[in-house]
Amino acid sequence: MNSISSGQSSADPGRLYASALSSLEEIKERIVTNRSFEMRSAIDVIEKMIESHERIQSLYPLTTKETNEEDHRISHQVNVAIYALKLGFGLGYSREKLLELGICSLLHDAGMFRIPDKLTFKRGPLTGYERDVIKTHPEIGRDILKTFSENYPSLPAVAFEHHEREGGQGYPRGLQGKNVHEFSRIVAFVDSYEAMTHHRPHREALMESFSAKELIGQKNALFAPFVIKSFFKEISLYPPGSYVILNNKALAEVVANDQNHPLRPDVKILFNGEGNKVFDEVIIKLSHNPLFFIVDGLARKEISQKSPW
Repeated sequence: MNSISSGQSSADPGRLYASALSSLEEIKERIVTNRSFEMRSAIDVIEKMIESHERIQSLYPLTTKETNEEDHRISHQVNVAIYALKLGFGLGYSREKLLELGICSLLHDAGMFRIPDKLTFKRGPLTGYERDVIKTHPEIGRDILKTFSENYPSLPAVAFEHHEREGGQGYPRGLQGKNVHEFSRIVAFVDSYEAMTHHRPHREALMESFSAKELIGQKNALFAPFVIKSFFKEISLYPPGSYVILNNKALAEVVANDQNHPLRPDVKILFNGEGNKVFDEVIIKLSHNPLFFIVDGLARKEISQKSPW
């Protein structure tokens, strides 16, 4: 892979995102063919991502775009790394801690590369047996990554634990709370959020706000409170680019978040309450307008289907 070398290219979010995809694709090919691999390209990518909070913020919109990649496992892990790093910045992590969190999240699903493609890309529901096969990937990932544990001791742990849950409902060991590595608790949440908000061969993506509500609603049982708090601060229940319906029946796009009022973002009105398209740019800061509030989220595909729009 051609690593990013110039200041100009390293500042370009699209180039950096593409570089992350390329790095992970190379690692995947070596894992699939049972060959050893180097971490340098992945480390270079994460080092670029954590140069500043603004850098990771600029990458976030790329994770919400629809893609047509052949292997969703690649973009999934890149998106999870970006989400995890956003939360890491919100938690005030040092650069050293951000680097390890980024590497762990970028490779958390490395074991999935050894799962047969006929299961990974199966269209339609999975059988119980097929789910059991897929649930072996944490152990596979741990074994693949333990060779790097001397320099990155958290790496195999996160691969092994990212499906554990706060109340012990997860797998493979049913660990609870602080018995799970701190990074694993972060990746557990953003891994679930990313999977719910993006298409998979066996199901459609859910709308972002619905997914977040579902995950946050289970926070005491499934996810760590400190992770949920950072999610509200850094990603929001209604991330920019998502669509919502207001109490006056207007359809709007979220354009910015207010960290002090996570449920009341800034929105751009697309259609008014009568279903008429709004051509002028009308931005409403919901945090400053108590008469208006969000009543529901809307998936992208529903915009053209939702009556009267």
